[in-house]
Amino acid sequence: MTEDSKLPTVRVLPSEISFDVQPGMTVFEAAGECGIWWPTICDGSVECATCFMEVLQGEEFISPMDEAERGALDRVRGRSSPAGQERLACCAKINGDILVRRRSVRVREDADKRKET
Repeated sequence: MTEDSKLPTVRVLPSEISFDVQPGMTVFEAAGECGIWWPTICDGSVECATCFMEVLQGEEFISPMDEAERGALDRVRGRSSPAGQERLACCAKINGDILVRRRSVRVREDADKRKET
């Protein structure tokens, strides 16, 4: 966790974007709250698996995978997903710092405007 925030932090490669996650929030929800665009089609309803991320570090700080998440990953991938390597940002809740790889994650253009209102 970062010293100033005391909240778990997600660092995303290759964009080098980092953001904090409030307790009880998924990575996807926290990204949205922080003005970060995370690729998805179903808007976090565990249907499309587009929000997948590859966990590079901190796997032990992510909530256990439930049946809905496993099913979504298996349907999209057409095979069983390797345990702990791919997770859905719409399902993963964290309680410690993690490092993930997910292309196309970026700061939303309207992020500054949202903070001002």
